[in-house]
Amino acid sequence: MLLENRYFSPYKQPPPKDSAGRNIWEVKEVSKRKYRGKGLKSYEREPLSREEIRELIQAPDNLRDRLIIALLYDTGLRTNELADLKLSDIDPEKGMIKVVRGKRGRDRLVPYSREKLGMLVDHWLRKERGSYLDAGDDDHFFVSRYGKGLKPDEIRKIVRKAAEQARIQKIHGVTPRILRHSFATHATEK
Repeated sequence: MLLENRYFSPYKQPPPKDSAGRNIWEVKEVSKRKYRGKGLKSYEREPLSREEIRELIQAPDNLRDRLIIALLYDTGLRTNELADLKLSDIDPEKGMIKVVRGKRGRDRLVPYSREKLGMLVDHWLRKERGSYLDAGDDDHFFVSRYGKGLKPDEIRKIVRKAAEQARIQKIHGVTPRILRHSFATHATEK
């Protein structure tokens, strides 16, 4: 629907024109399919409950995917930060992760729960990671089945697939961003 010759001023002045002579105040109806807006803001999205988080972590069949979901929730890391994580950035003895060049290029140290994730991280480093093809050649903490570092899109797919397996449904889907939001929400509730 295109509105023409409608004046929005109480004085009935013609609407302003741009350099090409088109009406600046034209209103066009845009179908939902063509709209690529951001949708809800992060504070408007509903976080996962603690029970849903538990089910999400237990849903994948392999240790790598469980550890990815658990680290995203336990540390609040961004997807890109987890994808860029190197072997040298994890200190299993102290339970610390060094995030190098996070948002705005800042480095920071992030603790993770040694009680909850210590055994998983140790088992991943000692046994499981080496079983991936050519994993020894890559210095990324998480590797694909081909031995290369995981990309952020692959991490998103892992979370989405785990949510489907756990039958968790949210209006805007379950994403790593929702896990980060849930981490922050649950941290403030303690």
